[in-house]
Amino acid sequence: MKKLFTTVITICLFTFLFSVSLTDIINSARKNDREYLIVVETYEQAIEDHEKSLIEAKTERERLIAEQSFLNSKKSYRNSLLKFYQDIVTLYYSAIDQMLDLKIKENSLKLAEMDLNDKKTLHEKGIITYEELEDASISYEKAKLDLEKTNFEYEKTLEDLKWRTSISTDVFSTSTFVLSPDELPSSRTFLESDLDVKIKEIALEVAKLNLEMAKTESSYDIEKAERELKNARRQLDIARRNSMKNYEEKIFNLKYLYENLLIARRAYELEKKNLENARRKYEKGIISEKEYMISLNQLLSKEKALFQAEKSYMLSLIDFLINSGLEDPFMKMRR
Repeated sequence: MKKLFTTVITICLFTFLFSVSLTDIINSARKNDREYLIVVETYEQAIEDHEKSLIEAKTERERLIAEQSFLNSKKSYRNSLLKFYQDIVTLYYSAIDQMLDLKIKENSLKLAEMDLNDKKTLHEKGIITYEELEDASISYEKAKLDLEKTNFEYEKTLEDLKWRTSISTDVFSTSTFVLSPDELPSSRTFLESDLDVKIKEIALEVAKLNLEMAKTESSYDIEKAERELKNARRQLDIARRNSMKNYEEKIFNLKYLYENLLIARRAYELEKKNLENARRKYEKGIISEKEYMISLNQLLSKEKALFQAEKSYMLSLIDFLINSGLEDPFMKMRR
């Protein structure tokens, strides 16, 4: 019985290693998610509108304004892409978190049931009071309620995943390649990809042209154009400074989250060894089934913490890569 119990728990823990990966989820979402497809179609139209505007532009100023308009569309597209990837990644990790939480709640219910049965026996023998028995009964009912809630949330997350990806599954792979901060694009690449900087660079060129045009106008128009040119230079300086500051903050945060992820992995690996020790003791009859299940829940909690750390890192990583000009951040994460 002990051997069978251990085998069942092991299967429950690691079954999801052989199924749908985050990359599978993302690839399917790109083909099926309505919000993503709307974003892509809108951007493709913006590209065609941009090409038309360039053809119709009669002056350099009109060409620059058309380019500036397109960069604003591209900025909106990039923000929508970021939201799409972060939504899907959050759904994926929520499903894993809830799946693990479901196992914890199932074990907790079994532990509460064991405790209630023990308390009933003790109460029948007159060893404990009715209040102690009632307390165990309340804990059992609360554990049942918690399990129901977690199961409901898990089913809803799976429904959301199916809606956005057309994938119907309740098992997930954990084989995603997590990019190290040392392999990220440089500050130069980040700056060159910053759309706010590019927009301000064009605004500066437009201001220069406006000044040239104003030289044939009144002194008022000339002074106004000169002030606008000075402000355009200042705004470009601000945008470049903000871009570098943004880069430094994102890199620091990514390194912190990555180290936190490594620590969470170490803690999980240590807890796996603790569970293996508990399993051997349980099979030898040194500890009870209840003690073994407590050890199992501790491992599941460490596993939840590991995936939460990975999720935090992945979300920040996707943000950084998209803002570095990568429309498909997962391409960078593939070997």
